[in-house]
Amino acid sequence: MSDWPGVTHSRLTSEGSEERNGLGAIRVVRARGLDIHEEVVHFDRPNGYEYKITKGLPVKHLGSAGLTDLGGGTTRLAWDVRLSSRLPLAARLIAWQIAAGLPKALDHFKREVERAAKLDG
Repeated sequence: MSDWPGVTHSRLTSEGSEERNGLGAIRVVRARGLDIHEEVVHFDRPNGYEYKITKGLPVKHLGSAGLTDLGGGTTRLAWDVRLSSRLPLAARLIAWQIAAGLPKALDHFKREVERAAKLDG
């Protein structure tokens, strides 16, 4: 994640129970000057995972990323983020920031997947 757009640093502070980045893994991601702690709460390799932000944002944040093989070398990525907050407009502001950065992040992710596919094939 350290090379994702907007992320300046990422480190795994606790490995997952069965896989390094799997269920229970905790990561600290530095983005926009904030240290954001996220924990993997569901892990289903190779189909996807769910994570929650446990510290660093003024909102409750639950996210999931899922992959679906559509055949013919095409894969769909679905990324869902649910936000809530007791602070007025906090969730809306965070959602706006995520939405603004998402196209850049997804383009980066696509290039990485295509690069990996070329190495494998």
